[in-house]
Amino acid sequence: MVQTVVWSKTILTAYPNLEQYAARLDKCMQALACKGLGHSGDPMELIGKMMQLNVRKETVVNVYVIVTQTLEKVKPQYREILECKYGRGMRFAQIAEHLQVCLRTVFRRYQCAMEQFVQALERSGYGAQWLSERLGDDPMFAKLHDRVQERMLSEEAPYPADGSAQTLEQVMRDIRSVVREKRQATQPIRIQAGA
Repeated sequence: MVQTVVWSKTILTAYPNLEQYAARLDKCMQALACKGLGHSGDPMELIGKMMQLNVRKETVVNVYVIVTQTLEKVKPQYREILECKYGRGMRFAQIAEHLQVCLRTVFRRYQCAMEQFVQALERSGYGAQWLSERLGDDPMFAKLHDRVQERMLSEEAPYPADGSAQTLEQVMRDIRSVVREKRQATQPIRIQAGA
């Protein structure tokens, strides 16, 4: 579930920009096609590049559809929090002001919204493994995933201390421990002189 939360935040973060990203991929394909008209090199190399861009665009379109359908499964009052945070880039305090509710209410609704979003993704068959296999090799999604994961590790969970927030707080602790283990596993062993 930990990685599903990270991937969920990744695709939600990317969601408002996916149409523009798909359009950029189209422009790259058009540029390659125009280049191909005067291309004297291997046509198969050019076709291969165009096919790679087409696969990336297909991935982007699929993610857009997945996020749209998953958001529809989240209760409206919780969906609104996700739309404000990810769609409009609002901070929690801005969301509280916009919705005219207290900050604690925004945190609770965000907690519930993320839980519903993650559960809906998993029920639809788009868990961490599926998302990682499909998106992990795409440069944009991989970079965004790493940023989201680092951000989640660096910030304290802004959720209430009551039982309603325990699930996501436990997930956050699990993410931190997994990343620490990865970091420790990749650090070289240092031998001190004179030891």
